[in-house]
Amino acid sequence: MAKTVATLYVTDEAIDLLVVDGKRIKKWASLHLEPGLVSQGLVQDEARVADGIDKVFALAKARKRRVIAGLSGLNSIYRLISLPELPKGYCLKRSRTKPEG
Repeated sequence: MAKTVATLYVTDEAIDLLVVDGKRIKKWASLHLEPGLVSQGLVQDEARVADGIDKVFALAKARKRRVIAGLSGLNSIYRLISLPELPKGYCLKRSRTKPEG
């Protein structure tokens, strides 16, 4: 049984999304980024890039599950990691909390 996977690739110029089911392409979308939001593989404005990621998923009418993400840049290292399913709003809530120490 083939697994549906979404791949998300962020470059300095665009966010590209491809959804595949096994070897078959199901959906794809691309969203042009304003200059300066990502520079040499470093995200300069996290909130606006996150909004762009939400928009590209909405354009493709794709679910945000089983996502493989990539970020362009000369100093990129890739690692496969599995993240647990988090309650809705958990990451947003945590990002607004200041670290202790």
